[in-house]
Amino acid sequence: MKKALLFSVAATLICSLSLATIRRVGYAGLQLTGIDFSSLQPAIDASAAGDTIQVYSSQSGTVSKRLVIIGFGYNLDVHPTLQAIGTHTPSNVSLTLGAGSDGTIVTGVSGTYTIYDASNAHTTIAGITFQRCYGSFNFYNNSAYGLISNVKILSSVITSGGMSWSADADYPVNNLQVFNCIVYGFNLYKAGTTASFINCASPSPDVVGNYAIALNNASALVKNSIIGGAATATNINTVYENNFFAEAQPAPLPAGSNNKWAQTWATIFNGTTSAQSFYNNANFDENYYVLKAGSPAINGGINGAGQATNCGIFGGEAIYVYRPSGIPAIPSFYKISAPSLSATANPYNVTISVRSNN
Repeated sequence: MKKALLFSVAATLICSLSLATIRRVGYAGLQLTGIDFSSLQPAIDASAAGDTIQVYSSQSGTVSKRLVIIGFGYNLDVHPTLQAIGTHTPSNVSLTLGAGSDGTIVTGVSGTYTIYDASNAHTTIAGITFQRCYGSFNFYNNSAYGLISNVKILSSVITSGGMSWSADADYPVNNLQVFNCIVYGFNLYKAGTTASFINCASPSPDVVGNYAIALNNASALVKNSIIGGAATATNINTVYENNFFAEAQPAPLPAGSNNKWAQTWATIFNGTTSAQSFYNNANFDENYYVLKAGSPAINGGINGAGQATNCGIFGGEAIYVYRPSGIPAIPSFYKISAPSLSATANPYNVTISVRSNN
């Protein structure tokens, strides 16, 4: 008998550390008043700053306080042994992070994420962290709404997004940090925007073409990444270090060093078909991005300590290394072993195994 039961141990762990209330949305088991909700927004409204909300189904809501929003992960149909729920996106949300949501953490969740202050009060929204998430990440940074600062997208799949406006009145995004992500179709166009893309990768250009991130006039650092293209020839404000590009070497070269051009994904990654690299394909498997034996990207990058590290999502800093299916970094029960299917003794001893997911 083998089950992956993420939230049983998650509730115990988070309660013991923070004493915050944990609420559940879409939970099919025994309902508890004040704990269980059928939809996300009432759960958000009932929560205090620092509370945790576990998402068991497809939901939508607007966050206006500091919360932890946690799901089962994603792509579980391809990795069915990681959770008892073996569907693609069991914890799917349409989530708006608004004024007051500073410090919110979203993990193990899929969907569409939008950051902006709908109150038109020019409030700065800062310190939002997405870790092990999947979906479209959108910044509404128009001057009517306010500033966006210090957002982190870690160990995630970015299917699209970036800045959603194009008017001269748009504000730049300050200090966006994207580490160990699969990224495609992400746009940062505004001068004054500052960002880092470290140990990222994009799907095979055989499937999606060269476009991966459009940095335009943003000031960014792109490092230890394996990406189709990044508007390198026209961007004079971005530095590229230790990257592998599918696009041909531009002239003049952008700022940076030790970049490799006109690379072929089949010589770098472990995947057997290009379709496995693309999140929009039924066979999408993040293990495509494991570097194959002899890959030129092995030890092709430099980590924060100045040591050689692999390029791509499984290299770089240990704390950000990509985990397939985005299982949150909390322990979960994954196996219950018993001597037989029926109790023949009292007490009846079973063994429970726990996986760390770190």
